[in-house]
Amino acid sequence: MGTNIKMGKFLKQNVLDTISRKYKYNPERSLPYLKEISIQLKEVQELINETSSYMYKVVRIKDEEQGNIYPFKEGDDYWIIDGDSVVWSCWDDVSEEMHRDDPYRQYFETELEAKNFLKKQTEWIS
Repeated sequence: MGTNIKMGKFLKQNVLDTISRKYKYNPERSLPYLKEISIQLKEVQELINETSSYMYKVVRIKDEEQGNIYPFKEGDDYWIIDGDSVVWSCWDDVSEEMHRDDPYRQYFETELEAKNFLKKQTEWIS
């Protein structure tokens, strides 16, 4: 889903305009301004992270209400087979999205379990 907001372009233009026009490239004036912008951007990023986390919780609640159950809880370690490799991951919001896209994917609770499965799978093919 896209957005019409071009925040990067807006910030670049306004920051450069302020430094060039208002502060005339004067470091004594420009550097405090840039530091303040940096602090504000960190605050915005924190707000985005908090809001995203809340929205993922809402998605999780809706999924549970609709009977969509996930094989792991947030923070749980799990392993998958990717081609001929065993790959570790930690269950998170991205894992839930991937699970919704492919609910039949096989997950393993331990690395050993995944490696044994991969070994048996390789033996069957040989």
